[in-house]
Amino acid sequence: MPISSHTRTERNSSSDDDEKRQYSLAARAGVILMIGMVIIISGMVAYDPSSRSVSAGYMKVALKFWNGDPLYNPSNFSGFLYLPSFAVAYLPFTAFGLPIGDLLWRAVTLGLLFYALMRVVRRLEPRHKIFGNCPGCFPAS
Repeated sequence: MPISSHTRTERNSSSDDDEKRQYSLAARAGVILMIGMVIIISGMVAYDPSSRSVSAGYMKVALKFWNGDPLYNPSNFSGFLYLPSFAVAYLPFTAFGLPIGDLLWRAVTLGLLFYALMRVVRRLEPRHKIFGNCPGCFPAS
């Protein structure tokens, strides 16, 4: 019965198309939510850079590193101590000051997070193309 096998193939193809559409819709919704989060956090940081932000501390430690000063005060080890490599990573953002440096830091780290998530998704589900046929969009090699 070739007709029933043809119908079964069409049904599987239709099911695959529906799955791809749902997956693509979910991925785009995730991107929209991430962009919304970036906009909200950027607005909060631009409005009051010192509220809910430790960027002033990051900048202070990065500048200490640049000047060759000790990063940690041995007499006062309270709170979380970042690795010295963190001071090096934050150093380029000190040139912009607050709040611009803070906003750029957040944009870069969120961009790196987004890129890493895209690579994971493409490794787990290589047949799904989140952004359609865009070979230059976040290549996962």
